[in-house]
Amino acid sequence: MFLKSILLSVFLYFIFVFYIVVDSRNSTDFKADVGIVYGNKVELTGKPSSRLEARLKAGAHLYEKKLIGKLIVSGGIGKEGFDEAKIMARYLLNNGVNRGDILIDSNGYNTNMTSINAFKLVGVESSVVAISQQYHISRAKMSLSNIGFKEIYGFSPDYTEFRDVYAYLREVAAWCKYWLLSL
Repeated sequence: MFLKSILLSVFLYFIFVFYIVVDSRNSTDFKADVGIVYGNKVELTGKPSSRLEARLKAGAHLYEKKLIGKLIVSGGIGKEGFDEAKIMARYLLNNGVNRGDILIDSNGYNTNMTSINAFKLVGVESSVVAISQQYHISRAKMSLSNIGFKEIYGFSPDYTEFRDVYAYLREVAAWCKYWLLSL
């Protein structure tokens, strides 16, 4: 019985991972009002981590291609002591995004807070693109939908690293939590 429970759990885990991967596939078959770049680690030097820089490059790319009109940069103050959103905004300014097209959310400490703050910044009538790593896109889209956004897309950079294995493990639990609690 114990072995069957373990096998069922493993099977369900892989079903969730499969769903997350399929739901997070990239497409540029959209034109949206706003791209939301989710925060991540800022290095002790004050520069975005490689993972965060990949997200910012993806956002700048969508902006440059005119697939989005504005960008929300969302993050909090990390343990390194930097306001992620302000670091992100500076990066985008230095990479061709107009100051007036960058909205700063310095209270995006998690995916749900980012969704709530995006609602406050642009309203649910705006079309949005969640920009993050692939493992995070499905939950980010669900959270935006739960807040009330209707037209939601996802886009992830072409960036992977070994820690993504852990990220998918964690993401299944986080996705289930967001689904169960409608976050």
